[in-house]
Amino acid sequence: MIRSIDRINDYIKFFPLFIKWVGFKSTSIVVEHSEREDGKSSYNLVKLISLAFDTIISFSDKPLKIFTFIGLSISSISFIFGCYYLIQALTGQIKEPGFSSLIISIWLLSGIIISTVGIVGIYLGKTFNQVKNRPIFIIDEKYEN
Repeated sequence: MIRSIDRINDYIKFFPLFIKWVGFKSTSIVVEHSEREDGKSSYNLVKLISLAFDTIISFSDKPLKIFTFIGLSISSISFIFGCYYLIQALTGQIKEPGFSSLIISIWLLSGIIISTVGIVGIYLGKTFNQVKNRPIFIIDEKYEN
C-alpha cells in the first residue's frame, strides 16, 4: 500500500522533493521540450523566485545555519580587529578619540545580533519541522499473516 502525498501535512507540496524525501529510487530522464503552442506560462519571475524560496525553506534549515555562521564570523573578525585597534589606541597611533570603541562595538554587536537571530531561527526551524507532522516512515507494502 503506497501512502498518498495528501497524508503529508505540509502546506507547501513540491512533489519532486517529496519523492527524494520518501526515498524512492529515482533516475533522470532527459526530455526535449517543444515550444508551447497555445497561451503563455502563468509562472513569471516573481512566482518562480517564490517557488524557489518556499522549496528551500520547506526542506532545509541550511539558510539559518549559514546566517549563524556569518554572524559568528563577523563577531570573530571584529574581535580580532578590536584587539588590533586597541593596541593601536594604546600605542597612540589612532588620533581620533572614540574611533576604536565605535568601530569595535558596531561590528562586534552586529555579529552577535546576526548570530543570535540565526540561532533563534534554527530553534524556530526545528519547531516548524515538528509542527509539519511528517510521518516518520512510509509503508510501501503491508503483508497479512
